[in-house]
Amino acid sequence: MTAQRPLLPWLLSAIIVLLAAALLYVARDELGFSAEERNDRAPERPAVAELQVGISEAAQQAAGIRTESLAPARFTPAVEALGVVVNPAPLVELRARLLTVRAEADAVRAAARFSGQERDRLQALYDDDRNVSKRAVQSADAALRGEAARVAALERNATGLQESLRAQWGDAIARLATEPRAPFFHELSTQRALLVQLTLPAGVEPPAAGTAVTVTSLSTPGPRRRAVLLSSAPFADPVVLGPTFLFRVAAAPELRVGNRVRGEFTRGGDAREGVAVPPTAVLYHGGKAWVFVKTGAEAFARREITTREEVEGGWFNERFAPGDAVVVSGAQLLLSEELKYQIRNENED
Repeated sequence: MTAQRPLLPWLLSAIIVLLAAALLYVARDELGFSAEERNDRAPERPAVAELQVGISEAAQQAAGIRTESLAPARFTPAVEALGVVVNPAPLVELRARLLTVRAEADAVRAAARFSGQERDRLQALYDDDRNVSKRAVQSADAALRGEAARVAALERNATGLQESLRAQWGDAIARLATEPRAPFFHELSTQRALLVQLTLPAGVEPPAAGTAVTVTSLSTPGPRRRAVLLSSAPFADPVVLGPTFLFRVAAAPELRVGNRVRGEFTRGGDAREGVAVPPTAVLYHGGKAWVFVKTGAEAFARREITTREEVEGGWFNERFAPGDAVVVSGAQLLLSEELKYQIRNENED
């Protein structure tokens, strides 16, 4: 009886090994031991490129499904420039000083002309039998030389102020500053116009003089304002790197001195051809924008679109052709039919 006891543990171990082997055999697919056999047994199903939704013409009419042909469109990418509304007070003050000095120089110059005529008259009297004293002639000559020196000093002062204008604000604005009746400076001083400095991205070709851009405030909501290029700015923006330019813009409540702004302008050479997708054709699903394109009398296909670039008539897209018919009414019904079909296929699988 005691000699048979050692056989029991051995029998139990053998049974455990057999059970483990059977378990591994049964679970070989889940553990990946027979991948080649599984691939041979269940070939991979080809991917479906585009799902077509079929609906009869009568059902289309009953459901109010309506299509519209896509119109051709041209999109010109906008160049974005950041900037700031500049304080015009230093410019207006510097120009006022320049005009004051020039007016004073003109007054002294007129007085010098009179002094010159008086000196010539006294000199003629002196030469004609000493009808006036030599001292009177000398006094008139000294007065003329003093006024001429004062005119020269005022002209040097005016030149220095004009050079300061050119150095601080550029050639175009410096030239405008010399005009006593310049409308631009009248608008600045009466706060009917503002100066905006925009910084273009590096490598972007600068706009031509007189180019119009649109300006919007980054801090206060407001409409786009038209701004016209005046000249390049000789000073840099401490916040944004790049070449700087000065623009004139009409005063607006949301545009205040020191406000950061964003400007946009287009360049004709960068235009792209495509179509305008009407907003009524766009539906959103899965975090993306889609349209249904009519591919046959009773067939529709859902295709993704982009809503990043806006043109007249809708969203600019390049993956469609002019004349493609998109659903502008009833697209949500087609989406529901498509989703039902997908659920039905998943249940069959």
